[in-house]
Amino acid sequence: MTLAALAPALTDSPLLSAIAEALGTERVRYCQWKGHFRQDPWIAGKGDIDLLVAPESLPRFLEVLRVAGFIQTTSPDDHKLLGTAHYRAPDPESGRMLHIHVHTRLLVEAARGLVYRLPFEDALLSSSRPGPLFRVPAPDLEALILVLRTTVRWASWRKVPK
Repeated sequence: MTLAALAPALTDSPLLSAIAEALGTERVRYCQWKGHFRQDPWIAGKGDIDLLVAPESLPRFLEVLRVAGFIQTTSPDDHKLLGTAHYRAPDPESGRMLHIHVHTRLLVEAARGLVYRLPFEDALLSSSRPGPLFRVPAPDLEALILVLRTTVRWASWRKVPK
């Protein structure tokens, strides 16, 4: 099935499920690298969906979002996290604004404006498997990333070596 053939399906089924299906059909290399265990907030439009996308898959990924009605949005702080972008679209069923935060690099923002890169993108993508909605990384890698993110955030309130 081609992406053009999926366009009508995006309006006939729940939007996020259709996007997940289209990403699989288009063989996009991606995973939801955080937040998949707490779906209620972002399905209700109260948070973002953090998807890590392999750079070589980014054009196909963005085309799926475009067909689904998502547009890129920016904020004044977007320049700080190169390798990330925000896309939003209203959910046709609920009318709530859905927010997909696209990452091509794993960046963790710490206190005092420091940004750290976690060089595990390929490991997360290679380990990904079907999840509740989107692909998710292997549990051990997901736990490692959670520990590193938490450590960077808390340690940055003190002094973190450069």
